[in-house]
Amino acid sequence: MAHFFKDFYETTLAPDEILTELIVPDPVPGSRSAYLKYISRSSEDRPCVGMAAVVKNGPDGSCQELRLVAGAVSEIPQEIESAEAMARGKRLTDSLIEEIAGACAAGIEPLSDLRGSAWYRKQIIRVMARRAIQQAMAGN
Repeated sequence: MAHFFKDFYETTLAPDEILTELIVPDPVPGSRSAYLKYISRSSEDRPCVGMAAVVKNGPDGSCQELRLVAGAVSEIPQEIESAEAMARGKRLTDSLIEEIAGACAAGIEPLSDLRGSAWYRKQIIRVMARRAIQQAMAGN
């Protein structure tokens, strides 16, 4: 999907193509995920920030894989691989999660619109990344 989205409401589909099927692979056994969205305006259901997290811990409790994707913050969904890499092989402590959330916010240049300014979105990205990781770890 990382190469599918080009811009707002624009994909890599050609004018004579139509998407008829999307196959989503089963989650890796033992992984947990969470999706959260923050809506800043009550008159619509479009998020100011949406955040998805997938966490896979090893038998020793260390993080084998972390995926974080922020939506509604720019023209296309944003995944910050440098923030994700901070978790690999480490236990996801509260302080490490906070560092990862900060790196996630720092790695995204959000847009400004009616739902929030770029500065505001950076603050929400940090909070939502932290909460999504914590919720995924808890399996809620």
